[in-house]
Amino acid sequence: MQFGKLPVSSGFWAASAAFFATVPLHPWLPVVATPLGYLVWKWCTTRWRPSSQAVNTRRTPAEDLEPGQHIRLYGTAGPVGEVSATGADAQGRIRLRVVGGLEVLRRPGQPVWQVDLRN
Repeated sequence: MQFGKLPVSSGFWAASAAFFATVPLHPWLPVVATPLGYLVWKWCTTRWRPSSQAVNTRRTPAEDLEPGQHIRLYGTAGPVGEVSATGADAQGRIRLRVVGGLEVLRRPGQPVWQVDLRN
């Protein structure tokens, strides 16, 4: 989440939720629940369900992509997909099919972020 140009960590929201959920229960409980909420969030995001660490490396025109390359699906951040096939549709747009069946359409010459997976 972001307020204006200030990004706010989801760990902050987890700690805040734990704090406000325990305020009405007992006076000292928020003191314990707040760091516990943060630690549970940290464990979930790094151990239980971690995401792949991907680093944007270069911008490549959509038509130059080849199967096996990893790209950002929706801009500079977010999910990454592995290109399984490329082609063009009837309107001349570039059709990128990624592993899993998702198809992404791009204009010819539109740059797409290629990424390197770190883990």
